Amino acid sequence: SAGTSEVSHNVAGASQSADQSRALAENVLAASGQLSQHTTTLFESVDTFLALLRSAA
Repeated sequence: SAGTSEVSHNVAGASQSADQSRALAENVLAASGQLSQHTTTLFESVDTFLALLRSAA
């Protein structure tokens, strides 16, 4: 029937939206991990730079 077809279509659309949301969440998680790594590297570089300045003073 038309009602069953519409429900099936809506369920398929919801499933596709859930898949897209999951993929986007995985991308955000990966980007967050990369940002964390870059932040750690930046802090280490700043610490090294400041230590060099202190030793030169």
